[in-house]
Amino acid sequence: MKRILLALTIILSCTNLYSQCTPNPLYQDSTYSIWPDTVTNLPTAYQGIFYEAIFDIKTPGTLLEATGGDSSILYLDTMVMGIQVYEFVGGWPVDSMELVSVSGLPTGLALGCDISNCVLPGDFLTCAYVNGTTNDNNGVYPITVFVNVYTHGVIDLGFIQYPYSTDLYSALGNYEEIGGYKIVVSDGTGIEIFNSQEFSLLQNIPNP
Repeated sequence: MKRILLALTIILSCTNLYSQCTPNPLYQDSTYSIWPDTVTNLPTAYQGIFYEAIFDIKTPGTLLEATGGDSSILYLDTMVMGIQVYEFVGGWPVDSMELVSVSGLPTGLALGCDISNCVLPGDFLTCAYVNGTTNDNNGVYPITVFVNVYTHGVIDLGFIQYPYSTDLYSALGNYEEIGGYKIVVSDGTGIEIFNSQEFSLLQNIPNP
């Protein structure tokens, strides 16, 4: 019995190590967003030390919400039953939002989700994480997350209400790109100076 309990403890510990994140209920009633944002950004990764960064995600409920209110790109232009259709689809629901992949991560780090396949239901609070151990060189690593959005609705053809399902990649031939995030890799000495190509205007000192 002790051996069984020990084995079960080891299994649970390994599971928790590679699939841990719990969404923050603070964001339950929020609209579509990701926390931390690109201003706060992600914590520093230290060479040879296990790293983890958590994203809280409130997925969009409609296509209009998914575009941040930009209705100009939310028109379906396609052929249905031999009829050319040009229809506004901003009110169509987001069935799911898939985190397809991420580029730019330091070697040894990977993206994972609270939902194992990273296909997140629409209008849903969940979380994702980047974790692992890297020994990459000191520097700033910009990362980009590639996202696909699935939706469905009804097209009015006059003589029939035609159910229609599609996704961002099928409709446009590309994924949405979420950029602006970066991970700083450091050896922990505290003497690195990274050029992140940013500048700011500061108050002149002394103030005349």
